[in-house]
Amino acid sequence: MMWTEGQLEKQILAKYTRQIDAELLERTFKQALETVNRDPATPRDAISSTARLTADLGLADRAAVNTTPADAFFDNSYIDKIKPSAFYKELWR
Repeated sequence: MMWTEGQLEKQILAKYTRQIDAELLERTFKQALETVNRDPATPRDAISSTARLTADLGLADRAAVNTTPADAFFDNSYIDKIKPSAFYKELWR
């Protein structure tokens, strides 16, 4: 919907950011279109980076982070099952 409606999304953005500057809302919306990933799968590298960061911040045990495979923190299997159905292709058109 974000890629097809536009005006509705800007209204929602304005509501929740309490922003009324039309130019700023337009720039923010365009930035979101460029950065939002249409693939809902969790990238392995993102999990690895997050795990390392939590260890660096002392929020997770460094030894556990270093010995636990990143795949143990997420599961893309349900997304992988949906992808062949063309659901996401239809969703983003």
